Amino acid sequence: MLRKLMTGAVALVAGLTAACEEAPRSTVVYMRPGGLEPFLAGIAARGPLLVETVGEGAPRDFTADAFVKGIQGRVMSATPDAAQAAHPEFRVRVAYDAPQSFDPNRFCAGAMPPTERDAMRLQVLAVFCQGDVLHAAIIGSVPRPDTMTDESVARLLNQMSRQMFSESA
Repeated sequence: MLRKLMTGAVALVAGLTAACEEAPRSTVVYMRPGGLEPFLAGIAARGPLLVETVGEGAPRDFTADAFVKGIQGRVMSATPDAAQAAHPEFRVRVAYDAPQSFDPNRFCAGAMPPTERDAMRLQVLAVFCQGDVLHAAIIGSVPRPDTMTDESVARLLNQMSRQMFSESA
């Protein structure tokens, strides 16, 4: 009986460990003191949030839609087109396969991160900028998907936007 119990416990731990490896991972690198709620309220009242996407094969519309769907507590729309954005000076920039060591301040200032493709995981950097000024930076990753529009990428972008725009940030 004890042997069956131990075997079951080992299987449970192995299953949970495997599930954790598959889950999106993200970390807040920088958050403006006071959070981003004041910015978000103003943008939401006037129109779409600009979500710029960089990276080889990066899906612009998918990224903008997935990122804004993670914002909780308000109805938002997003666009990858600066001409359609309510306030293009306030923007989210998302880079796929960006190295974790890339300075998010430089990304807000317009620098393009070098591509650093990890065979096992897709690395993502997301920043919220006002012009060249960084207000928030989140890094995240998921197991390397078959396509850039995979559901796991959408879940990661949702998670990153919740971290970026949560009212408690």
